[in-house]
Amino acid sequence: MTTTNNLKFFNMLKKGDQKLINAWAFYDWANSVYSLVISTAVFPLYYSAIAEGKVVSFLWMEWDHPDSLYSYALSFSFLVVAFISPILSGIADYTGSKKKFMKFFCWLGALSVMSLYFFEGVDTVWIGILFTILASIGFWASLVFYNAYLPEVAHPEQQDRASAKGFMYGYFGSVLLLILNLLMIQKPDWLEYPQEWPLEFPLYLLDFGGLVLLKSLLDVYQMIFFIKNQKKIIYGKVLES
Repeated sequence: MTTTNNLKFFNMLKKGDQKLINAWAFYDWANSVYSLVISTAVFPLYYSAIAEGKVVSFLWMEWDHPDSLYSYALSFSFLVVAFISPILSGIADYTGSKKKFMKFFCWLGALSVMSLYFFEGVDTVWIGILFTILASIGFWASLVFYNAYLPEVAHPEQQDRASAKGFMYGYFGSVLLLILNLLMIQKPDWLEYPQEWPLEFPLYLLDFGGLVLLKSLLDVYQMIFFIKNQKKIIYGKVLES
């Protein structure tokens, strides 16, 4: 009876089904929060406010210009992603393990963003830089495997529309959180947050941002679970015939 119900459920969600495409696109809804809030609008300003005009230590070196250290950290993360993506993509396609790689990098990005909570001052700049690198690697590498699922979710004639829907959800989700963040910055008394910007508020913000990234795991689970099980169902039907 259970097998019959599962077959009915998965037959309802075939490739090209709008529910499946929406589940795939909703990954961007949470994931894009990183690119807007963490890497663009809020965290860089917080980092600059902490390190401006100070000498910071990282990798046994003294940095007179901390902003350049932050730029080097991001550049290094992009370099790592550029090197590992072709290799890991080939391995994932050959072994059929896209889901494992995607989950790993998604967790890496989410946990790294949450770890920025512990970046509180010049003495902990190494935490900010280290987890900035890991968060960037996790974010960009997970997108490689996320995008690789598009042909398994949508038919060729649907893929442009599905991709655009992902971008749309991403913009909406990230702007929504940014508006909330700006309210937290400009009107902290509304939410009973500390008044000491920028040294107090971002700690709450970054913790919240990490949890939102974790939400992406739930958003994409329906899509991945469907793909994995429908392949088993199709394979089973082939054997039965």
